Amino acid sequence: CDDGDGNGGDGTRSVSGLEACTLRLPGYHSIGYALKGTSEKAELVRKAVILALTEINDAGGIAGRSVGLVECDTEGNPAVAVEVISELGAAAPLSGIVGTGASSTMVAVLEAAIAGARPLLSPAATSPEITGLQDDGYLFRTAVSDDFQGNILARIAIREGIERVTIIFVKNSWGEGLREVFDARFGEVWETVGGGTAETQHLGYTTETLDAEGLVGQARAWAPDAVLLIAQEDEGAALVKAAANAGWQPRWLLTDGVKSPNLVEKVGAPDALEGALGTAPAAPLGAEYETFEAAFQTAWGEAPFTFSATGYDAAYLLVTAMALAADPDDGSLVRDALAVTSGGDTTFGPGEWATAAAAIAAGATALDYRGASGDVDFDGNGDVQGNIEEWAIRDGGFVTEGCWTPAGDPCTTR
Repeated sequence: CDDGDGNGGDGTRSVSGLEACTLRLPGYHSIGYALKGTSEKAELVRKAVILALTEINDAGGIAGRSVGLVECDTEGNPAVAVEVISELGAAAPLSGIVGTGASSTMVAVLEAAIAGARPLLSPAATSPEITGLQDDGYLFRTAVSDDFQGNILARIAIREGIERVTIIFVKNSWGEGLREVFDARFGEVWETVGGGTAETQHLGYTTETLDAEGLVGQARAWAPDAVLLIAQEDEGAALVKAAANAGWQPRWLLTDGVKSPNLVEKVGAPDALEGALGTAPAAPLGAEYETFEAAFQTAWGEAPFTFSATGYDAAYLLVTAMALAADPDDGSLVRDALAVTSGGDTTFGPGEWATAAAAIAAGATALDYRGASGDVDFDGNGDVQGNIEEWAIRDGGFVTEGCWTPAGDPCTTR
């Protein structure tokens, strides 16, 4: 059946212009999803996005019309990401995109996002470089900038009495950006508290030329108090495994890139990471997170991880902006409406789309979404000001140790 406008009898519309991308969920309106499709962590983000859309559609969607999902695989490759975002920019109807994941791909797709006039909400790109990009207002992110994570990492190192740190980092916008922030904060804070030397050794690598044994050998020879690992899961596991095979168990400081349920299993040495400390955006705290976590467990039979919450929030924010826009299919209007997804008189959180929909139907022009990952209030750069989780590896699993504000103070609220 067709109503004459390309609409099916079930109230959905087809999406034109798809080649590399595929329609995952049919809907009347549609959003895109563009992350590395073969990544285990990206799969947990994808499930969170699907959960968000399912909740929204079950509660009536946008004025009674469902929201569909178009999936794309960036392969974690900047060149492929540009092709994907260009395709989504030409697809119709499509209002915005949850993606990309890696900071390097987010930087690479800047021009394609502007040309396609589709807002991008990244759940995982954290490089400080993204803040200053001239993006015509189209780039947003629900994960906090590494300006904050690097600061907290430095404070944790100093609290633990660590003065000499070897930094093993991937040479891309994320790895180099986080290394620079840590370097700066490590020296500044030690100077403030006094009594520390704040020495760092820099060992960079590329994913194509990773020599785990060689890097571990250089680090061990320098005899650091700790090794800060700014790497993704596979490279991080290879480096820790190389150290374990060499009989060296340094004190590890870890970042969100390696925080994956399968990290310890991939290392293959159960004790190699015991006691390691790490950080990640969005501390899993508060009633909103608990509501999301329970819904995720019910839907998928497994636990979410850090960027599941930010992916879920990105989907909710994008659909909220679509519902507030004069035309939900117009990407530029949706971009503008993202500015009023916080600060409105009506507050709603995970699983509460019916509250938002009722307020919009009653004439609300702004809403205040309190997300699973935090308040997710966008600033003028499309960034959020969020808290940082401190976590540790205990008995082979991840345990939340604390929550820190961007200023380095303990969280009093989420």
